[in-house]
Amino acid sequence: LFGVIHLMLFEKSQEGEPAKDCASSLGSYEQFDLGEAEQHGRKVEGEEASIKQRFVSRVSFRHVQVVAQRVLQIVWAQRLESLSFFVIYYVLGIGTSLVEGLVFLFFTQDLGASNFLCGVTVVVTVVFEIPIFNHSDWILKHINVHFLVVIAAVSYIVRVVCYTLFSNPWFVLFVEPLHGVTYACAQLAGVHYAAELAPKGLETSTQGLKDTIRGLGHITGTVLGGIIMDVWGSVLMYRAAAALVTVTVSMYVMIHGCGRKTRQAT
Repeated sequence: LFGVIHLMLFEKSQEGEPAKDCASSLGSYEQFDLGEAEQHGRKVEGEEASIKQRFVSRVSFRHVQVVAQRVLQIVWAQRLESLSFFVIYYVLGIGTSLVEGLVFLFFTQDLGASNFLCGVTVVVTVVFEIPIFNHSDWILKHINVHFLVVIAAVSYIVRVVCYTLFSNPWFVLFVEPLHGVTYACAQLAGVHYAAELAPKGLETSTQGLKDTIRGLGHITGTVLGGIIMDVWGSVLMYRAAAALVTVTVSMYVMIHGCGRKTRQAT
């Protein structure tokens, strides 16, 4: 999160000029360095503290203002289309956290899986990501990025619903490859669509914001998922996650119309 804020403050603006940060309106940072202040007059501690306090308060307000403007500029770059992209990325972050952070509890406590089986499931998920990333050029050339988002969402829905239907823990190996599909397709679509919608001069900030929103989804999913799992159980948690992703991806399809061909940006 701090990295994204830093990028938004110091990345070049649309006109190609360095963005004015809070220090530009106050002078250089060195002017407020305490060591330099001591060299130029060795001011009393009370005066130094006052300068620092004024500087920090002005810096904080300026930072918040700049970051807020740039977040809105990125999120609303293509209006509802870009907004829906960040929303579904947040929701996929919630869903992914439930199968990355809590799924082993479900496997061992609800299905009675062994630790060995848990390790095998990780191998299976990773193995199926590799060919998708390896053929990413071909995939992006032939498949719309928005359709990739839909594939990622549908793969997630099928996977977690199947979890709730299994009684034999070894059956999970049949649906674990879908995690590779979900992760790889979401990553490919996210990076390329973020590059497409990024305002000029904010390309890096857009990528950072995308990953920050996904990370916030992970935090939300892990916290709420743990509470739901404790109170109502794993089955309800995964079915509720599937329902949430279903509603979100349905809205995404209506907004984007995944049959349309969009420019593929790199």
